[in-house]
This record gives sequence, structure tokens and C-alpha cells, in this order.
Amino acid sequence: MAEITSSYSQRPIIVRQRGYAMLRPSADILALTLVDIPFKFITVFIFDLVLYFMVGLGYSADQFFIFLVRAIHLLCYPGGAY
Repeated sequence: MAEITSSYSQRPIIVRQRGYAMLRPSADILALTLVDIPFKFITVFIFDLVLYFMVGLGYSADQFFIFLVRAIHLLCYPGGAY
């Protein structure tokens, strides 16, 4: 989660906002995480689209979508590979 580490660079701002009871740090991290989700899905889709056809896997739609669902599953649940 790259957004969590970038928020620590803004730590003085977050501490000040918490002191003034403007924004809780957990709400800030949750918002940053929710904003990052669509970008992760788009990145995975573009990478998998190129990868799938570059290695020459099956050229049918059902095989591609099974591959794509599995890749998104691994993005959402990294422990699912084991």
C-alpha cells in the first residue's frame, strides 16, 4: 500500500488535523485506499491484456476472462495463490 507510506510524509498535516478534530487518520487512510483501487484494477487489466497475448495463450474469450478473473483475485487476495 504505497498510499500509506506517502501519507506519513504528510504526517505533520495529519497530526494537526487530528488535534483540531478535523479528520481522523483512519478516515484519511481509508479514503486514500478507496481512491487507489480503480487504478490498481486498470493497471492489472492493461498488464494482463498485453501479457496474455504476448505469451500466446488461448485466443478465446472464455480463457482470457478466466485468466483475468484469476489475476484480479490474486490482486485482491494475495494469499489466495497458496
